Amino acid sequence: MITTRPDKEPRHIFEELSSIHLGIHLVLSTLIGLGIGYWLDGKFGTRPWLMVVGTFVGAAGGFLEIIRVLQVEEEKSKKKKEES
Repeated sequence: MITTRPDKEPRHIFEELSSIHLGIHLVLSTLIGLGIGYWLDGKFGTRPWLMVVGTFVGAAGGFLEIIRVLQVEEEKSKKKKEES
């Protein structure tokens, strides 16, 4: 499916959904880190410290993925400009 906008060239719908993908990835990685931390807290009796650490590690992983995707998109954009 191709969408058209008057101010931009036609784009694939999957390109439009990339920002939604990044948001979902950030939320899921944070929740996974929280869940692992919660489980480890129950195992070691350290509530709430490992849950807090797991949440931050998960969020950091999500942000690193966002940075990686944005760098790839920037490189694609530079290559496209060089070709034209």
